[in-house]
Amino acid sequence: MRFSIVIPNLNSPTIHHTIDALLRQYDANRPFEIIVAGLDEPELVTPSAIVRFICTDNPVSPGMGRNIGTRHASGELVCFLDADCVPCADWLHRIDQHFQDPSINVLAGGVECSDTSFWMRCEYISSFHEFMVTSPEGTREQLPTMNLVIRRSVFDQVGEFDESLPGGEDADLTLRLRQFGYPLYFDPKASVDHLPNRRTPRTVMRRTWWYAYHSMKMHPRWKDYLRTPLTLRYRYLLLSTSPLLALGVTAKIYWRNRSIWRWWYMAPFVFGLKMVWCLAAAERLRTRPL
Repeated sequence: MRFSIVIPNLNSPTIHHTIDALLRQYDANRPFEIIVAGLDEPELVTPSAIVRFICTDNPVSPGMGRNIGTRHASGELVCFLDADCVPCADWLHRIDQHFQDPSINVLAGGVECSDTSFWMRCEYISSFHEFMVTSPEGTREQLPTMNLVIRRSVFDQVGEFDESLPGGEDADLTLRLRQFGYPLYFDPKASVDHLPNRRTPRTVMRRTWWYAYHSMKMHPRWKDYLRTPLTLRYRYLLLSTSPLLALGVTAKIYWRNRSIWRWWYMAPFVFGLKMVWCLAAAERLRTRPL
């Protein structure tokens, strides 16, 4: 088996689109299996010779779902997808080409957002600016598991997702991969269309807060490895400098990726999301100082 595609699922309303897009790429020369782990109350996952559904009976975290799926996987390459991500038509072909090179052990693909709703687009710019399809190819400091491929032998060496983490388990895994000496490679063209159902300010801000609160930059395990700056280590310093930090990050996002200049009018709202990030990080420091 060449590929095992592992998808954690918690009753996603779009997972059938993800599976259909994968099945259209089936090639006997590079066979794959699809393993969905979690809950599927809408019954959108249809088991077959290629698709396997592992019901967990109760909701599990994404990291736990990925671990369960990987334990049942037999492919030499483990591909992690999120249930709200639809891969592009040549996704597996591009991945297969990369892994012909034995020096490639970890690969992430780009993230597109065909959802044109205002707040979803703001979150896309704020959260995925490093992984857009218009971002340059190359290595990254961390990678998300919404579109990530790892050689099975490497995954077994580094270890499973840390199920004790309520969030940020994907960053934790990719940082461990870096510690083992595996570069984190990024190809924007091996892309997925991210289709989360977040179209209101409240849902987008709550998600931003969650990611910030559980960021590995704010975790004692990784503060030295990531060289977390002083402004993110002390709560009152972070609170007092948050506007400047949020402004600087927003400016850097727009400066580095000219493709998003057409959404210049969203910059104040991206700044607002970065302020939410800073406030969530400050709350994390209050409850768990670095």
